[in-house]
Amino acid sequence: MGLLSAAISTTDHQFKADVGRVLRASRAGVRVADSWRVGDGMTPDVIIADVRGDASGPGGASLDRLRSAYPASALVAVAATADPVRILEAMRAGANEFLDWPTAADLVAERDRSFMGALDRIAQKRQALAGDNRRVRTLAFFGAKGGVGTTTVATNVAVELARASKQPTVLVELKQFVGEAGVYLGVRPRYTLADAIDNLHRLDVPFLRELVVRHKSGLDILSGAEQPDRPSPPEAEAVEHVLRIVQSAYEHVVLDAGVVTSACAETAACHADTLYLVVTADVPCIRNTQRVVDRLT
Repeated sequence: MGLLSAAISTTDHQFKADVGRVLRASRAGVRVADSWRVGDGMTPDVIIADVRGDASGPGGASLDRLRSAYPASALVAVAATADPVRILEAMRAGANEFLDWPTAADLVAERDRSFMGALDRIAQKRQALAGDNRRVRTLAFFGAKGGVGTTTVATNVAVELARASKQPTVLVELKQFVGEAGVYLGVRPRYTLADAIDNLHRLDVPFLRELVVRHKSGLDILSGAEQPDRPSPPEAEAVEHVLRIVQSAYEHVVLDAGVVTSACAETAACHADTLYLVVTADVPCIRNTQRVVDRLT
């Protein structure tokens, strides 16, 4: 397994030292940040949140705040006891794991084993998200300006790619506007990209399957958000996490990224194997979608 980066949210120095020892001894391989504060620019793979005191915990950073600030990080809530009410509150706030932290000498070994088990699960999940050795092809379509037919071209390529390749193919609408691909193809999505972003803490491949809508061609569509201002620039990191999960589930990923100045244009470009710039909405441009498909299949 790869090396995980971890941060500990607490003001209890003894707790930090004890947790750090367990983290460094884990089979998952963990690099612990010695000095870390919310908002300092570091995005750890795992955040250990001390909630043994009040709802905010001794560290002062509530689970809600941590989940909002680090949507892509695995969040582990550590309480004094495994109280059912506290567990439910933690999960509702976005915690991925909940652990109790007994201090009795005869329980320390069992406590540490539980902690390491949680780390192993997080590491395995992240390894799965990284994908296997499949050749995933990701195509990103950008418009030189609005109204040039970027969605039309991206949708046509995605449909023909799904039909010709017979392999799992998905169209992801990243642009800031109400999803149009579903309208073009006559399907009605129940969920959108915004739902994926808002549920990032529990987003995995099975959950992703519930968010997409299937077209008769075999193409899956992750529709654009219904809010015209989403995804917003601060959500670029969350979109990056969504794309990693999408790429672990599909052979072909087509991104309708909107205009080149869109909020997630850079994210789309970084995750794509090939970039296409649509500059005009004329008929020859639409017909050229078949050439793209022919090269890929």
